[in-house]
Amino acid sequence: MIMAFIDTLRVEGYRVEPICAALTSSGCKVAPRTYRAWRSAPPSPRTVSDAWVVDRLRATIGTPEGCMGEGR
Repeated sequence: MIMAFIDTLRVEGYRVEPICAALTSSGCKVAPRTYRAWRSAPPSPRTVSDAWVVDRLRATIGTPEGCMGEGR
């Protein structure tokens, strides 16, 4: 959640270092290198599998399976 907040501020044109300094002074210690490591990390296996499930569920929208289930 903190990383998404930093991402939002970056889109608005703020730099990572001042954002992290402000968060740290407010009691939420985040180092710029922590943010950068988070940004460059590949998605976790759980994130990938969750995305696959969501895609499969969305594919059933408007089909009988999406309304009633597969009936197994």
